[in-house]
Amino acid sequence: MIGLNEPLDIAYTTLYIISLIGNLIFILYLLVQQLKISVDRLLFTQSIVQLILVILAVPFVHDAWVQEPYQFGDFACRFVTPLHDLFEFSQGFMYAVIGWFIAQKLKGDQEIKWKVLSSLIGLHLLCIVFLLPTFGVWHLVYVPSSQTHHCKEAWSYEAEIMHRISRVFLFAIPTGIALYYYIKGFRIVKFITNFLSLKKSNARYQSFAKVISDVGHTPESHLCFGESEEMNLEMNHLYQKHNSISTISKDDVTANISVQIFTNEVEIDRIDSQSPLWRGKPKAGEYQKMVVSIKWFRYTRNLYQAFLVSVIFYAAASAPYFVFLLYTTDRKTEFTNTEKWAASIIFFIRYSTCLVNPWIFMLGIFKFRKSLFGKCYRQQRDFVLLPDSVKEDTS
Repeated sequence: MIGLNEPLDIAYTTLYIISLIGNLIFILYLLVQQLKISVDRLLFTQSIVQLILVILAVPFVHDAWVQEPYQFGDFACRFVTPLHDLFEFSQGFMYAVIGWFIAQKLKGDQEIKWKVLSSLIGLHLLCIVFLLPTFGVWHLVYVPSSQTHHCKEAWSYEAEIMHRISRVFLFAIPTGIALYYYIKGFRIVKFITNFLSLKKSNARYQSFAKVISDVGHTPESHLCFGESEEMNLEMNHLYQKHNSISTISKDDVTANISVQIFTNEVEIDRIDSQSPLWRGKPKAGEYQKMVVSIKWFRYTRNLYQAFLVSVIFYAAASAPYFVFLLYTTDRKTEFTNTEKWAASIIFFIRYSTCLVNPWIFMLGIFKFRKSLFGKCYRQQRDFVLLPDSVKEDTS
């Protein structure tokens, strides 16, 4: 693949091996878990993209920039090297989709807004169209000074313009979308974390504990909260959407808040503004499907933090890389050795995301599994809170 004659070659070889091992281990781990929840499926797709990216990027792209002679032949130079761009940008779009998904689930939305998701997919397909003219730009040429063949770019004016447009569409836009949704989700995570930090002597906590105890469950098994203005508005919107009621008082929403966090397996069927659940024991014949499991939130919070670190690292590591590619798109002269070294360092920083990300995600999952609530992960189920008389009737 790459020789071991220079320090950067050693660094790239190490990056290649560890990235392959890390992503393969994480993919196998997710398969063992049988992709039980939506976040597992998203992580699986992200890891596949990163695995393909590192396979295409390290030997083919790095070799095309710094190695003479080019070792992989004309076909790899013309088609495999530019194919790397597609997976390069797919990683950015995966961050955007995952960030949007996290924000939706943290807000408690029950339905996937396919219009939003399809617009992201459509934007990705549009960028693929912009990339098509760049195939064939790379070609194998004979370099008289070294008397060897090297993989180089030969830009036409049209291909150069399309390539610059694709850089903006495929990096700046999805990265901006991803950061927006991750920051939006952070506000919700911070609020819920603050609630979980309440001491048991706190009046809010005691009120919450009494409600849960009245229906036969422990406070540690569920999470309910109802004092955030932002969350009240969100739940007001959800209530009107699911129950087709045009108006609902803020007090009723505050009294009946329950939020779904990051899983399709736990659902809110109905939020009844007239239910006495928050005012004492439920009356006979009334029921309410509630709540978000606190263990799911712990799982979500750890993974969310891992995603947040990952997307920030991706943005910081990729920005110099894409700026460099924009700068060199129409470059007509031969690169100096200093420029090749600079390119190698910039590329190394960019592809280090493929090395770091799977370990960040695994750390988030393992940290969760070592926690108190992690022991209950496999036993997660949907709780329906029913008074005793209703339980007898349904049995």
